[in-house]
Amino acid sequence: MFVGDINNGNIYHFKLTADRTKLLYPDGTPVERTAVTSEKISLLRFGQAFGGVTDLQTGPDGFLYILVNNGSIFRIVPASYAAANHTSYSFSSLPSQQQQEQGQQQQLTLSTLSTNTSNKVTIVGVKGLQSYEPNPINIKVGDTITWINADVVSHTVTSGKDYDPNTSGKTFNSGAILTNGVYQLKFAVPGKFDYFCLFHPDMKGQIIVSK
Repeated sequence: MFVGDINNGNIYHFKLTADRTKLLYPDGTPVERTAVTSEKISLLRFGQAFGGVTDLQTGPDGFLYILVNNGSIFRIVPASYAAANHTSYSFSSLPSQQQQEQGQQQQLTLSTLSTNTSNKVTIVGVKGLQSYEPNPINIKVGDTITWINADVVSHTVTSGKDYDPNTSGKTFNSGAILTNGVYQLKFAVPGKFDYFCLFHPDMKGQIIVSK
């Protein structure tokens, strides 16, 4: 049995007993009637960094399909199948013109982040207007903001005030930032830019870019 996680973007794999009444770890060990601790999560984690998983289905081809809350669909296939049926995909979260106007974006890890990085914003969790600290953040054209996820669940930095499928993330969208993950974005034009977390829309922030 596969279970999706909308907060962390993980897929978990459980086995079932023969009578299908109890859960087992993939190695056959029974899952106790207590909360699964962080030490045991790795035993169940089948995949990660999918974003907000909203649905899992077995397709007519027998493969597992994963739907996430930005509308993307992933098909999970065995490595042997992928090797024999190679398919190349390309994806851009922003139109190329907007990418050029807004500047370059990238995701790093906390371990690769320079100690003297400026314009840092800490993602502290689901706390409304205090979810991103500082908020708002004031920078100048040409500056780069670095977001660091200090929470225990994944979050995003997605342009817009509230979720709207027609406008959200059109200017910038980090995708899922895992715990201790880092996202950087350089701003090339002045203005005020609202953003929020796609997984937790109550998390809101603002960037003020001056000349």
